Amino acid sequence: MLRKITLCSVVLLVVSTASAGAVDSAAYLDQVLGDALGRSLGEFEARVKLEQETRETRRIEGDKLDAIRNAEIELQRAEYEKAEAEKKRQAKLVEENEAKIKAARRAAEMARIDAIRNSGASNAQAQNNATIMDAINRAANNIAQAEIQGRAASENAYATVNAINAARRAQANAEAQLAAAQNAAAASAARAHAENARKQAEAARLAAARQASAAQSSAAASTTIMAGVVKGGAGEAGDVTTGNKGSDRYVAFGGGTAMSPLAPKAGKGAGSSTGGAGASGGSLPAREPVKRMEAVAYCYTRENISADFDDVQWFCDGPIQKTELKNTLSQALEYVGCAAADIDHRREPYQQGFILFCEDALLPYDRDMAEKMSLPSYILVRRNTYHCNSVARQCDASNAISVAPGHG
Repeated sequence: MLRKITLCSVVLLVVSTASAGAVDSAAYLDQVLGDALGRSLGEFEARVKLEQETRETRRIEGDKLDAIRNAEIELQRAEYEKAEAEKKRQAKLVEENEAKIKAARRAAEMARIDAIRNSGASNAQAQNNATIMDAINRAANNIAQAEIQGRAASENAYATVNAINAARRAQANAEAQLAAAQNAAAASAARAHAENARKQAEAARLAAARQASAAQSSAAASTTIMAGVVKGGAGEAGDVTTGNKGSDRYVAFGGGTAMSPLAPKAGKGAGSSTGGAGASGGSLPAREPVKRMEAVAYCYTRENISADFDDVQWFCDGPIQKTELKNTLSQALEYVGCAAADIDHRREPYQQGFILFCEDALLPYDRDMAEKMSLPSYILVRRNTYHCNSVARQCDASNAISVAPGHG
């Protein structure tokens, strides 16, 4: 549109110029055309700018209107949804109330029917209830009686096992006493034998002394006889004086007196026999202590374990036996032969329960739970080692020669 207006103005200027008789020159025409085009372009740019500003203003206003319209639509939608939710809630409340009314009516009807039905059978129901309660009481009494009998049987079994173990211990002690008596008899026989040897040696010494005394008496008699011979004959005296034959005879008789030193040899032999008897007749050497390991027990429960082991029911397996009924921990330990265990300070968690140390050495016929359960080293290192006088007698800290703690 602007271009059409510009072209028309240019044409009018040209026509007016021609009709007016203006100077027909190219320069003037160019000037006129340039002025017209400049004015037209300026107006066009102003119009374009105005159009752009107007369009931007309209766009901003349109965005504002769209935002307001969308907000109104969202508000209307929220109100609609709220109204629909309230309508559904009211409908649900109505349904619930109707359902409650129906349920109340049904319950009232059932109660009425039950009342009618029970009104004619109350005596039979009471009799049935009494029969049921009687059966329940009999069953409860039977269960209690069975439990009492089972507990008595368990106590009898434990008492039998304890009696058997006591008999075994008494037999072991009797065997140990018999062995000690046999050792004492052997020592007494050895001392008697040594005393007999000493007496025989003393008799031999006295006989040797008597022989020496007889030899000395015989030598004195021979000297007296030789003196009488010298006095009786000159030839014999000459032999004695000159020395050969008489001297030889004298030496021969003197050789008899020279046997007197044999007595000390006999005395030496007697002394050695006496010394041997003294060695044999002394006290026997002290017996070497017997190394015995501490007994252990394994106890477990299927209930929650409290910190102080109050009245939780336990099963135990120990040196004497394994319990089959639940007991308190102290009772179970007593039943399995581990009554002296220190429950509070010497216990180790293991598997589903605890390993407890019995504070007593194993006897030959006891069960070694450490070997049976293949206990790990961190538990075995807490096991005591007892040095005892005998392998067959009970050995604990009170009668052991020594106790090595924690060297299991």
